[in-house]
Amino acid sequence: MTDEVLFRELEAVEEAFNRAVVSNDVAEISACISEDWVLVTPEAGPVSRERFLQAVEQGILSHDSMSKELGSATVLTVKRAEAVPSASASDA
Repeated sequence: MTDEVLFRELEAVEEAFNRAVVSNDVAEISACISEDWVLVTPEAGPVSRERFLQAVEQGILSHDSMSKELGSATVLTVKRAEAVPSASASDA
């Protein structure tokens, strides 16, 4: 996958998230965020997914616009360690 394709995919995901947030629809927002999603704000620090969605649902928090500007993106890959068999007593 080229950087350009990746950049466009990231833009599409961000655009879908922005539309969901502006909709103020908890179900639509929930579809865009993971169970362990956390919003970090300068005012409140870390805000859990549940707390964020509850504030939207109760009308405490609403959005009439949402935008971001993506300047650059870096692809990071994670290599998982292979399981190493443990030595048994009979191997000793």
